[in-house]
Amino acid sequence: METNSSEALDQKDQFVHLTVAKFIHENGLKLHMLPVTMATAARIYHQFFSSCKLDDFDPYLIATTCMYLAGKVEEQHLKLRDVITVCHRGLLPNRKVAGLLNKEKALRRSEPLLEIDESYWRLRQTVVDTELLVVRMLQFKLVFEHPHKYFFCYLRTLSDWLDDAVLHRVPVREAAWGFLCDYHLSPICLHHKSQHLAIAAFYLALECYGVQVPFDELADKKWWQVLDEDVTLEIIQKIIAELIHFYAVETTVDSTSRFRGSGMHTCIVIE
Repeated sequence: METNSSEALDQKDQFVHLTVAKFIHENGLKLHMLPVTMATAARIYHQFFSSCKLDDFDPYLIATTCMYLAGKVEEQHLKLRDVITVCHRGLLPNRKVAGLLNKEKALRRSEPLLEIDESYWRLRQTVVDTELLVVRMLQFKLVFEHPHKYFFCYLRTLSDWLDDAVLHRVPVREAAWGFLCDYHLSPICLHHKSQHLAIAAFYLALECYGVQVPFDELADKKWWQVLDEDVTLEIIQKIIAELIHFYAVETTVDSTSRFRGSGMHTCIVIE
C-alpha cells in the first residue's frame, strides 16, 4: 500500500509540473517570448523543484518568477508588470490559484487587466523576493545550453540527406520541433545532453512517419552517429521513453484529478 501511495504522489507531482510548464509556454507566447527564453524559464523552474518540495512553494508563483528571470538571462527585456498581468489573467479562467490572486477577483472571469492597487504591489514585491530565492537556490547558475541550436544544425544536414519531396509531403521538421518543445514540459531537459535531445527529436519524428534516411543501412555509421559520436541508440530510446512516459502521465492523471487552491499553494487531488 505504501508503494502505491508513493507512486500516486509522484504521478501527482509530475502532472502538476507538466501543467505549470504548459502555463509557462502559453503565457510566454502571449508575452512574445523567444523559444530559447521560454526554454530557459522552463529549465529554471524544473531545476528549482529538483531540489525543493512542491508542497513548500506555489508552483505558479515560481513559474511567473522564472519567466521574468529568463528574460534577464536571455537579454530579452520583459516588463515585470506585463509578466504579472499576463500570468494573472492566465490563471483566472481555470481558477487554478487562490493564493496569488485576490479571491473575489479570481471569481470574476470577465475582470479587465490587473489594477494597480495595493494587492498588485504586494504581488509585485512577492515576485521580486521570489526571484532572489530562485537565484540563490540555483546558486546563480542560470546559463543553459539548449538543444535549439543543435536542432537547426542537424535539420540542415538531414535536409541535405532527405529528398525534398519527402520533406514537403511529411511534416518531419514540425513534428521534431514539437517534440523538442515538449522536452521542457518535464525534467527531461535537465538529464540529457542538448545534442542528444535534438537527435532524439528527429529520430522520433522520422519513426512516427516511417521515413528512413537514404542508404542508412549500408553506411558504416548510423545517421545519428554522424551527427554526434557520443550518442547511442540506447540513449535515444531512453529519451523517447521518458517523453512518452510524461505524455502518459498527462493523459492518465488528467482524467482522474482536479485542481484545488488552498492559501498560497496549488495542488492536485486524486479522486
